[in-house]
Amino acid sequence: MSGDVLISCVECGTPFVWTPAEQTTGPQPGLCPMCRRLAPSPGRSRGVVKWYSRARGYGFITPTQESDLFVHKSALDPEHPALRAGQLVEFRRATTESGVQAEEVAVLDAEG
Repeated sequence: MSGDVLISCVECGTPFVWTPAEQTTGPQPGLCPMCRRLAPSPGRSRGVVKWYSRARGYGFITPTQESDLFVHKSALDPEHPALRAGQLVEFRRATTESGVQAEEVAVLDAEG
């Protein structure tokens, strides 16, 4: 325990231990291990599928603390050609002629 530093997560406020081994690998992290795991990849966002019509080929994603985003079937990963309400997804925002919408949508499984 000697050399351990107790710090608080800037996202959730949870205190966590920054070990001496971790201290040698880089700067002090701002996020706890869980928030780091839940954070989207750089340049991407996460949200929940609000609804998706397989017949129409489009739907909406609700990002965290933001307005719903349109998603078209052309933005989906070939492994998941349709979405279901409640699925957690990661995506990139794109500005199109019709406005901002979700692109490069990937369904995240329970393992994240």
